[in-house]
Amino acid sequence: MTPPSAIIANVERELRAIGEARGPTTRLLSMNLVVVAESIDIAVKYTHVVDEVSASLLARAIVVGLEAGSRQGSLEGCAVHVTSPGGEKDSFTERISLTARGPMCLRIPSVVESLRVAEVPIALVWLGRLHPNDAIFEQLAERADRVLIDSEYTSVSNLVGLAAYARSRTEGPRVADLAWTRLQPWQELFARFFDQPAHTPFAERIESIRVLQASPPDSTIGSEAALLVGWLATRLGIRSYRAGGALRYVRPDGGEVRIDLRAVPPPQGVAPCTLAEVSFVAREGHELLRGSAVRKLASGGECGETSDADVITWRLVPSGGAAMEQRVRLGANKAAKWLERTLRRPPLDAALLESIAFAENIADELATLEPVEESADLPGGAPGAPSP
Repeated sequence: MTPPSAIIANVERELRAIGEARGPTTRLLSMNLVVVAESIDIAVKYTHVVDEVSASLLARAIVVGLEAGSRQGSLEGCAVHVTSPGGEKDSFTERISLTARGPMCLRIPSVVESLRVAEVPIALVWLGRLHPNDAIFEQLAERADRVLIDSEYTSVSNLVGLAAYARSRTEGPRVADLAWTRLQPWQELFARFFDQPAHTPFAERIESIRVLQASPPDSTIGSEAALLVGWLATRLGIRSYRAGGALRYVRPDGGEVRIDLRAVPPPQGVAPCTLAEVSFVAREGHELLRGSAVRKLASGGECGETSDADVITWRLVPSGGAAMEQRVRLGANKAAKWLERTLRRPPLDAALLESIAFAENIADELATLEPVEESADLPGGAPGAPSP
């Protein structure tokens, strides 16, 4: 078995060779991008994502694949140069790849510490299930300035656990979630319902909200739907409380709000827990305002785009007025795009933390989703067609 010191020495030799090939240029690194996957296969598949992002952000990337359950211990590592897709010399950086099996997985934190660039921030991306008492995660997170996960591939409870871990440390890392970044188009579409001055007061008079996700009945709610509900509630000032064991929601003025989370059948090829709709009904005096943003699932492929570049129909219907309707196409769900956008966001995101806290408070209600009911008292009536 090759000792860690020999692996580190070999990687450092390769890094020096990369530097010599680059020539005497001045280069400023923005961060150490440490990506840890719970399997070597996942690490290999994610490597192209890391290469694209690290070259764009000028980061030293360290990609780690773990096989903690292996009976035989081993540690391997190498360094290669990475350039941006355009091949510009200024975006020349390097990626260190490490694989560890069995007991040698426990040596990864010290190896990463030896190979990172000193006095440069550390962003830790954890791919897989998160256990805050995991020895490898804790040692890496203690040195990190930011910890990123993608809760779409874990669970809401993992995101809640990460936030709790960060809160338990006085100077703990800032947390981020790629699923939260992917919500930005939905957040912008919902805010647009109240852009016009005549519609702004309705934001404080919402009576019902419906969020649909594409999944079989009795599925667990996905992180994007849970975070969207948390964002809607916290931005609108809605709070939750218990009455006789039942969960209720109330506006700042004391008015009751109904929040429905339902499942719709997913078309073939649609990823589990894909957001399908957000809709609402608001009442100001005798006036009603109904709005919906409905995703046509798997519609991206119909227009020669990737299958996830779906069309969203945005519709607003004021009582006594003409309906307004727009169609918006979502961008392709490219991992590199979302990772880079998340890394470029401010490290502290109060709205994310508030949304996580709201989702945590209603966790029991988020356990499973019932199928959607086409009922007149739901915000949108039939999906995509709010009643006037």
